[in-house]
Amino acid sequence: MKIFAKVEKFYDDLSLRERKMLVAAGTLSIIFIASVMIFLISDSFEKKRTRIEELKKAISLLKRNRGKVQETKDLMASYEMKAIRKPPMLQGHLDNMAQKFDLKASNFIPKKTEDLGENKEYHKESVQIEFHDVTLKKVSRFMQNLENSRFLIMVTGLTISPRRGQHDRLDQKMTVSSYHKKSSAELKSKSKDKKKKKKKGK
Repeated sequence: MKIFAKVEKFYDDLSLRERKMLVAAGTLSIIFIASVMIFLISDSFEKKRTRIEELKKAISLLKRNRGKVQETKDLMASYEMKAIRKPPMLQGHLDNMAQKFDLKASNFIPKKTEDLGENKEYHKESVQIEFHDVTLKKVSRFMQNLENSRFLIMVTGLTISPRRGQHDRLDQKMTVSSYHKKSSAELKSKSKDKKKKKKKGK
């Protein structure tokens, strides 16, 4: 009550001109605050409306591509099933496959192995294989048979050069990679080995 009495006394002590200025300033302040609040509320609604529209577009896109999404899911599931199976030694496997299709590999160059995935759960091995003076038909059948096997083996690099004066004959370099998903036991064992190495390092 004392505060209101002081405010009332302060207002009564002001001249008519000062009172008008104070009322005008107060009115402008109220208008400004109201404008800011309206802007913030409308901006918030606009953001929500934009987000809803984007979600609707995304849902519409998913509906239109439902078949492709399902195909991708099925493909990823088949890759996951293949990755569980441990592939054979890659170089020997490629050599056997090449002989099966009457292809003679002139060179094998093993690449550095990699561990992929968030928890390094996928092991990748790669080998570069070279063929000289071969037909496209034989190499195509070789690659198709390679990727259709029960293991997750893929051609991850390919360079083809036609032979001079023999456009139906090719020199080819390809990088073939195999992928294997480690078991939980393998991951635990690797984690223990890392901890042991850290302790020895200390």
